[in-house]
Amino acid sequence: NSKQTSVGATATNYVPSHPGELEELQHVLHFPEEVALRITDAEYQLFYQVPPVEYFKHVILELQGETAAVPPTPPPRSSIRGLQKRFDEVCSWVAHFIVSQSSQDERKAAFACLLRAALTCWNIGNFNGALEITTGL
Repeated sequence: NSKQTSVGATATNYVPSHPGELEELQHVLHFPEEVALRITDAEYQLFYQVPPVEYFKHVILELQGETAAVPPTPPPRSSIRGLQKRFDEVCSWVAHFIVSQSSQDERKAAFACLLRAALTCWNIGNFNGALEITTGL
């Protein structure tokens, strides 16, 4: 099928913080369920690297407008910022991937595959992954 082979052929200029991860997804995009599982696995790893106290700190700072004085603590190895960066990277990758397709039919095929990946993320409980993809769409 020409739509399936052309969907993963472009969008190689985008460089995420984990080079190759999103690029690899392009090659399996015609299997949206696999894309959803890989996104979910990567986010699971990121989510569990963040200490639980960081989530509380983030919420408190958001509620206080980040103006309150917080005692300086060394930043953990992975933080909420890493999750936010990942969100932005996936959104940008999705948008770039679609607009980089060379024809309208290829853009439609890419859109359909990514929408199925978002739906699969939703169905397996990765609501963040579903939101990343749909925001990029």
